[in-house]
Amino acid sequence: MRLYAQRKGIVICGKIKDARILLAEYALMYRTVQELIGKILN
Repeated sequence: MRLYAQRKGIVICGKIKDARILLAEYALMYRTVQELIGKILN
């Protein structure tokens, strides 16, 4: 599973099932995608 962050959004490469689990975990930690991207880029 790979996660690429850009200023315009994120790209997740891997199996759909794993991506859904990862997004569910991120949804618990961050309120917005922009907040997630800011954390990854900084």
